[in-house]
Amino acid sequence: MTSPIYIGAIKDSALISRRLAVLDWVLCASPDYLRRRGRPQHPADLKQHACLSHLNLDLNDSVWRFERDGKRHLVKIDGPFYSNSGIALRQAALQGLGIAVLPRYAIAADLASGTLVPLLRRYRLPPRPLVAVYPRSVARLPKVKTFLPWLARWFRDCDPNGALPGLAANR
Repeated sequence: MTSPIYIGAIKDSALISRRLAVLDWVLCASPDYLRRRGRPQHPADLKQHACLSHLNLDLNDSVWRFERDGKRHLVKIDGPFYSNSGIALRQAALQGLGIAVLPRYAIAADLASGTLVPLLRRYRLPPRPLVAVYPRSVARLPKVKTFLPWLARWFRDCDPNGALPGLAANR
């Protein structure tokens, strides 16, 4: 593990993990991509699309999961671009390279401006936890005991559309 902030379940029991937030995810693409390739109407349609995927976020990130009316839809995706960086995947989607699943907080301004368009809105993508991960040896340090509650409040104070405090101004 290279980062103290991690998306997904933690499997190393030697580390302490503290849930900071639960992230909402959005299937999206640029208007340019949709003009060229069309808009999927069902998760199975994604097999005919260029899908942009996270690497190593989850062992099964090449399979996207959707739910609707209590029914699960699993789609094995493929595409021209894979990355372990949400920033790179966002840029690839903005450039029209394909369809991506991105955390709402990271693309709230893009959705509001229309530079990214949400897709398959009747289908729900499973949320994922955002956790702070650290060794037990630092758990009692004052800076850790101060920073983690502050960070959890920061995520909690997101607006309902997913924008995080201070992010829009920093773009």
